[in-house]
Amino acid sequence: MAINGTDTTMAIPDDDDGEFKIVGLNAGTYTLFVDGQNGYTDTTIHNVNVVKGEDTHLPVITLHH
Repeated sequence: MAINGTDTTMAIPDDDDGEFKIVGLNAGTYTLFVDGQNGYTDTTIHNVNVVKGEDTHLPVITLHH
């Protein structure tokens, strides 16, 4: 989930690599929440900056048990 104030949107990875894309976000600073399932711990990434008209790329997110 990408969270900015009261706005929240989400994406579900659609392939075996776990890659995902959230489209249509307004420019701003977001918190990214990864819902750990199947024994994995939730992960939160703060201060993700989204710029209008640009893709925002994150490093690999490693989930832990």
